[in-house]
Amino acid sequence: MFDGGVSGLPSSVCASVCSSCVDAVNMRYTYLPGDVLIIGLFSIRQYGDTPYSCGHIRRETNDIITASAFMQSVLQKRIETEINFGAIAIDDCYSGMNTSAYLTELFTKQSFITDPQTNEIINFDHVVSIVGALSSGVTLYLADMATSLGIPMISYSASSPDLDNKVRYPYFLRTVPSDNLQVRGMIEMLYDLTVTHVGLLYIDDAYGRAGKDALVKEASSRGICVEETIAMTQLMDDAEIESVINQLFVQQVRVVLFFSIDSIARRLLEIINQGEYKRQLIFISSDGWGTNQNLVNGAVGLHSHGSIVFTLDTKAALGQGYKEYLSSLNMTQTELNYWIPNFFEDVHDCDFKTSFEKYSGTICKADQLSTSTTLSSALVDSLYADQRGIHTKMAVHAATEGYKAYCSKTSGCTPALARSNIDHYVQDIKTVEIMNANVFNDNGNGNIAFTIYNIQLKDEGNKYVKVPTSFYRFIYYLSVIRYQLSLVLFLYVWLCVCVCVFKCKDMCFLDYTYSF
Repeated sequence: MFDGGVSGLPSSVCASVCSSCVDAVNMRYTYLPGDVLIIGLFSIRQYGDTPYSCGHIRRETNDIITASAFMQSVLQKRIETEINFGAIAIDDCYSGMNTSAYLTELFTKQSFITDPQTNEIINFDHVVSIVGALSSGVTLYLADMATSLGIPMISYSASSPDLDNKVRYPYFLRTVPSDNLQVRGMIEMLYDLTVTHVGLLYIDDAYGRAGKDALVKEASSRGICVEETIAMTQLMDDAEIESVINQLFVQQVRVVLFFSIDSIARRLLEIINQGEYKRQLIFISSDGWGTNQNLVNGAVGLHSHGSIVFTLDTKAALGQGYKEYLSSLNMTQTELNYWIPNFFEDVHDCDFKTSFEKYSGTICKADQLSTSTTLSSALVDSLYADQRGIHTKMAVHAATEGYKAYCSKTSGCTPALARSNIDHYVQDIKTVEIMNANVFNDNGNGNIAFTIYNIQLKDEGNKYVKVPTSFYRFIYYLSVIRYQLSLVLFLYVWLCVCVCVFKCKDMCFLDYTYSF
């Protein structure tokens, strides 16, 4: 699959994409042995051509490194709790139907997977919780499965309001807020900027459709006109994405609500960069965009410039040990993350000559990428601060500390006993704290608010800059992005600011860390 010089990896050379080879060697999981197991779900690959197949590696995302954050967090909690926790990081292939069938067969022992080191069968009776998934669409499928199996599920990203249904999903928790909060914040941002005419792009899955409907409804209540909404998928070709962009310009919008994910955002920006468009589009995006550096670096960064991104910031951090792990990471370190070489291919935009997937069309050269190549310090800093990785750590922390708390009150505690007393076990998870604050609120949603970033050009390149909370500092924020907004709109907002500051100072305070 990868360079033959890497120990333990196949060395056959492929001239182009070899689909049958990919299917033959595609490892869908990475395993850390332990007595008490936690499953982590990560969208490493795209969904395949059929409901039960996996497609190509999802490039220009951080999902592979999020899986590393999961494995490293479980290792750390093993030390802190003195409980022999183990982990199974599974590729959900961005498909709930696929992964639900895959896991159901494993839990019911209709099929099995083995420890890659010892070839021993992994016992799924030892699983006490599931961390994931990334998307709401996948999570909705798997939350049904987890409920039927009596296993707690803690998502680090899924934010669909549908998951608030505690009758259907009594054992589901998440470290992020429901989209209802995010939608209100995005529309409030438009209202405060006096933007009354917008476009709306959304991913055509449960997450995107629910967000789209909520945005249209909330915008209507604030007198904001939303043009005909446009659905996008990860399987769109360049011509289809170009058609989407042209439709936005036909709608004559300057500001576009974006309720989708980072991989689609990247392709959208790439096609914009290839075209000759006379006007800049400003995106106001949901947390699916995140703080992915691939969306602000290089030529595509010119077209994300000025956009506004909602993220799920928390005071939690991944720890210095994890940063040291990232700093020393090279493509040979596959023991706890089988997909690490794929990440290095992605970072360097090249393919190993022995890779079965030829995505970039450029073969990696020895002086460009070798077994000793590590990540740049800037990329390490970006990955270390990535909120999905941090929320994955929070989910692992809640699952492990909840199990420890349950076992402290139960003699002869085992995974089977915890699952047989699922209501008590889930309650112990819900009461877990991190940095002296509850991880979850009373509804089982993340006990945090959204933070807003503006993409700005700095001396060192485009950066995600946190929007200040004070109204007077917010005036500065407006001046930074004024050239991307129409001059008329900017002058109008500035006039309103001046009137407010001099006529009603006591009323002039806006807090853009939303916690409705």
